[in-house]
Amino acid sequence: MAWVIWLMAVLSVMLGLITVDCMKTFALSRDNLNHEAYITEVISLSCIFNAGRAIWSILLDRYSYKKVYGSLLILQTTLGFTYYFSSKSLTSYAIWVWLG
Repeated sequence: MAWVIWLMAVLSVMLGLITVDCMKTFALSRDNLNHEAYITEVISLSCIFNAGRAIWSILLDRYSYKKVYGSLLILQTTLGFTYYFSSKSLTSYAIWVWLG
């Protein structure tokens, strides 16, 4: 079971770093997301949502480390693998960026 958590952690870190690195570049490469003002707004709001990461530490006070970290890994891995498909609409792309 430990190898599954290790593999998910590696994938999560890799996919998370890729997502943070290329949000704007990826959006500009897609025809339906190629709106500079929209991308700027989505990424700006993403910074506000990133401040909400303190919620994970609050959850660690109530629940076990495995449950909280496992949930975070599943969320980030799922978002990373479905990131391409989220670019089909403006709304889904924004939600993926905000959750990531």
